[in-house]
Amino acid sequence: MIANDDLILDPNCVNAGIETLERESTIGLVGAVLRTESGLLCHAGINFDARGSAYHTLDQLVPAEDPAVPATGPVAAVTGALQWIRRADALAQPLNEQYRVCGEDVELCLDVQQHLGKQVWLCAEAHAIHEAESTREQEPEQAANSEDLLRLRSRYHSYLAQASAEQLRRLLEQQQGESLQLRLLLQGRHALLEERQATLEMELQKLRQDAGAIEDLQEERLRLKALLGRRPAVSSRQGGRP
Repeated sequence: MIANDDLILDPNCVNAGIETLERESTIGLVGAVLRTESGLLCHAGINFDARGSAYHTLDQLVPAEDPAVPATGPVAAVTGALQWIRRADALAQPLNEQYRVCGEDVELCLDVQQHLGKQVWLCAEAHAIHEAESTREQEPEQAANSEDLLRLRSRYHSYLAQASAEQLRRLLEQQQGESLQLRLLLQGRHALLEERQATLEMELQKLRQDAGAIEDLQEERLRLKALLGRRPAVSSRQGGRP
């Protein structure tokens, strides 16, 4: 088990990860679903953009309990913040120590698939809180490293060039799945914005009506004041009051 020092593990997290790893011999490495302290999803598998840069799927866009979070199953890669791997596989495929800050965990996922012929899985039943960078940001030499970025991009492109049809299909399905979830997320937020806009327009219309009523009252007040100002005084000798 590989775990960062900035994790808070949920109950049964470790058992769930190990059980997933032991489910099939073809599973070589397992990762967990991670969230921020506020409950937002921060890791449910790693994807790659058009340049080959790795990023966390749906990072802090949905709650960790959202239905959009992928189910337990194979993914392209998982973060090394929390991983499970068999000891024999870890010895057969060690981490690439050329990385200075980060990236070796993602390369390990690619190596497990390409060199060991095994799958990388996400375990949706293994949960933990991960406040990323809370430890790293205290070290001045732990900022993002351009050499690491280029090294991982190169490894990803090498992976693509040698990937099997099954590995390419898995990568494509993961990217398509995220694309669909992002589309649904945007549609949902667009619907909320339209609903909010309609509510604001109704409130604005009511404010305009209230403003009109206030203007009418002010005009009526001025009219009554003018009438009272023109009313003649009544003599006290006629039994009236001044």
